Amino acid sequence: MGSFYQGITSPSENALKKLQISADTYVENGFFIARFSGMYRWSLLYSISYFSCMTFGIVAAVGYILNVSTTDEWDKFLENIHITLLIVNMEAQGVAYHYDQNGYIEIWRAIDKGFFDYEGTLDEETDEEIAIMKSELRNFKKVFQHNYTMLMCITTVLQFSKKPITRYLIGGGTVDGKNNLIWEAPFGLYFPFADYWIPYLLGLFLGNACGLLILITALGSVLQYIYMSEALIQEFAVVKKTMSKCIERAEQIYRNRSNSNQVEHQQWTMDDCIIHCINQSVKHHQITLRMMNVFKKLMYFSLFAIIFDGGLILCISSYILINDEVGITFRLPMPCVIAVEASLALVFCYYGGKLTDANTDVGNGIYECKRWMDHSKILCPYALIVKSYCNVPNELSAAGFTNVDVRTWGNLLSTAYSYIGFLLST
Repeated sequence: MGSFYQGITSPSENALKKLQISADTYVENGFFIARFSGMYRWSLLYSISYFSCMTFGIVAAVGYILNVSTTDEWDKFLENIHITLLIVNMEAQGVAYHYDQNGYIEIWRAIDKGFFDYEGTLDEETDEEIAIMKSELRNFKKVFQHNYTMLMCITTVLQFSKKPITRYLIGGGTVDGKNNLIWEAPFGLYFPFADYWIPYLLGLFLGNACGLLILITALGSVLQYIYMSEALIQEFAVVKKTMSKCIERAEQIYRNRSNSNQVEHQQWTMDDCIIHCINQSVKHHQITLRMMNVFKKLMYFSLFAIIFDGGLILCISSYILINDEVGITFRLPMPCVIAVEASLALVFCYYGGKLTDANTDVGNGIYECKRWMDHSKILCPYALIVKSYCNVPNELSAAGFTNVDVRTWGNLLSTAYSYIGFLLST
């Protein structure tokens, strides 16, 4: 099974040539999933099919909402509002990634190249510590991708089996397809001429395809966001590490200066070596900051969809949970839905906060030099400049409405809690 999965996820030579990344980077970072989840624009035909199917899901779900809004079927009405917000959220992820596809690929090319080459200016201890950090990140990606993929596969099975199981347990009710409404799909659909067999089958197929794309997009968007965030966090940590070890690095260069191929390097003093090492770290920091800005631009509208839609879904789910007019079969899974939505928002907010903290923490690197006082005259100006630059918050933004961090997640939960309190008091 493992070899089969590896076979279908392995990239072709054309794909690697187009992306300009290595096969290891492609496999480690789930590009196979990114292709089908609308993150990576690998085929014009697939992109058209993807967005057409997702847009159909939104229109058909809204059509269903309008048709059942005049009836007493509150279960179906509320569930479709819930699913419509989810489809809009997922399609927004694909739109954001397609819109800034160049920035998305630029980040991965930088990750594939290792961001920055220190050209032999790292001492053995620092080099070993950085290698351990990168090895731990690779292991994290492998474990997380496997576990999260399995979780989403289980979710897919449950989502697609919910309607048949419900129909089996409580009976059929109205004939599916009546009044052009299809309920046997993962969510309610309005499809013209669904009273007839062929249009009904077509609508049912498109509804199931859209439901599958929603789950694949949820998988791909989370994986890509976490992987890019972890890569940037790691690079900030590497910059901090190299700054804190600038004395040790400089001493190694000073000891080996006579072996340098460049004559001017052979005449370097210890101070020259220290300045060279700090400059290397600063260049690495500049590249990482530039990639951070590219990432912020890429996630600008994507995070807005996550935060805004997540808040609405939490409020609607809370309303469904406490509404006695909603059937028990629909209310029963709502605690799980609320937990999943809150967890998803937490993941995005948590990494937003971690990125901000990682950038701020770089400024402490030079101060952590073990022999700071011995070379403070050289180090102090650099330390002040780097520290003052890092003290400026470098935060992810949800389309300018709010910064993305754990405080924002707390505000989402507070809003949902306040909404429940308001409903209970009325």
